[in-house]
Amino acid sequence: MVKVEITQDEELRDKAFDVMKRARGSNSDEIRRKITNLSDQDRECIIKYFDIDTEELESIVISFWLEMVKPILDVFPGISSESFQ
Repeated sequence: MVKVEITQDEELRDKAFDVMKRARGSNSDEIRRKITNLSDQDRECIIKYFDIDTEELESIVISFWLEMVKPILDVFPGISSESFQ
């Protein structure tokens, strides 16, 4: 697991999570495709917010959706994936 240090910049946070939402997917291949389709500026936004290396970008986004969000949706079926859009 990659350890991240999150910046306190609220504007950057909002932009980063907007980009994360656009990279949402149900499996790692789908997420990787969406990350590939993001602009350099969008990818840089996530990298700056999480204070990570470029190589860690895919791992962070995949972990977010498949290890953090998906288990919540599995446990609480009343919460839809649209809640994270």
